Amino acid sequence: MSKSPLVVLAVSSLLAGCVSVSAPSAAPTVSPTLGITTQAPATATPAPTATPSPTATATATATAAPSATAAPTASPAPSGDTGFDQRDVLFDDDLSDPAGQCTAAVTSLPGCWGIGNTPGGSIAYAGGALEFNTNSSGAWMWSRRVVDSTNATMRIAGEFVPTSDGRFGLLCASGDANLYGALVGTDGSWAFVNTTGDVAAQVLLANNAAGLSVPIGESTAMAVECAGLATGSLRMTLFLGQTGPVAIYEATDGPDNFDRAATYAEAKSDGFSVDLRNAIAFGSRIADNQLTPAGQQLLIHVPADWQNACYQGLRPPLFGGTAETVLTCFIRSPGDDGAEIAEYSAYLSADAMNQAYQKGTDFFGTGAGVNSCADGSGEHGYHFGGEGSPEVGRLLCVDQFRGIRFDWTDTRLNILSTLVDLDGDYGLTYADWVAGGPNL
Repeated sequence: MSKSPLVVLAVSSLLAGCVSVSAPSAAPTVSPTLGITTQAPATATPAPTATPSPTATATATATAAPSATAAPTASPAPSGDTGFDQRDVLFDDDLSDPAGQCTAAVTSLPGCWGIGNTPGGSIAYAGGALEFNTNSSGAWMWSRRVVDSTNATMRIAGEFVPTSDGRFGLLCASGDANLYGALVGTDGSWAFVNTTGDVAAQVLLANNAAGLSVPIGESTAMAVECAGLATGSLRMTLFLGQTGPVAIYEATDGPDNFDRAATYAEAKSDGFSVDLRNAIAFGSRIADNQLTPAGQQLLIHVPADWQNACYQGLRPPLFGGTAETVLTCFIRSPGDDGAEIAEYSAYLSADAMNQAYQKGTDFFGTGAGVNSCADGSGEHGYHFGGEGSPEVGRLLCVDQFRGIRFDWTDTRLNILSTLVDLDGDYGLTYADWVAGGPNL
């Protein structure tokens, strides 16, 4: 269907935690939201319906020799009610270590991040946080936590409080020597990076003039989603707070999948420290790109030209509410004309879909009220066929921190779809919306 008019690496065993620290070469807050919903999970997928051949219109309605300690295997996903959909949760860690099991010099109990000391700095559990303390500008360190599965797709969300100038972030890791992820800086920069563990993070793609809001002494919530080569290529997306996607990265080399989550800090000033308070990891628990039956069903509704660019996403989708199934597609590279990201989220009911859509309007507003999304931001109903045809969904086209996004519902399929154009061209993204389905 188309419509007419989104490091030396510390020695450790495979199932041990790890920390790496190098010399030069705040109060607790709530868990990061990043769009996580409090809606209860559901258990089935929507069925497709028959297809007309419609047209549509929108109507206004870091080098000293390191030392380290080994931390242990990861605990399974939590069984209690954490207030959001837990089906894809690998761990939900408030880093308070209430039993004191993670603060010993050597520990063998599950669920701990690596800790250690070197001339360059230290990592330790302290005050309800994983605390990174450096002693000179240029020092860097990382710590990781094993998860209980191998995942073609992983998302890590965390909340950081820096004390002075530096950069920090989250990494998806395959073993102890293959880490990829994204960092943000107190100077407002972002960078996609990789490290083998024994060298400071190497920049893959960066924007030093991004203008991010990463205030010293305040909490910054961020997330990184990684899809390994098993999905067809290495894909990473950086999210910050409630800004929507900030940047994406795609490459043909990297790990196939991920079995560890990691966090990294690097000083840009003497005495830099940063606390990680709260960390949540989500994973597909699928080592290859084989879609679940529900994912295969949802893929049918993705335009054929985009299907090879898709991987099974994670629940809940950021800014999308609790969905039954999610597909994320990197349909273009940054700088190309039109949207770079498309996302399709299937819901059990129109009510669940509409609640997720409303969440988007709560985050991003409803725009300037321009009559057509081809011309600018607004929120509209749309229909297929001629004048007087019934409305089949709502369309939100709106600015986000970087670029623009289109979110739209389809009540015939209970699918909420999203397009993100990081360059912010409403006309080109509108053309993608016209062709973007979801197909019946």
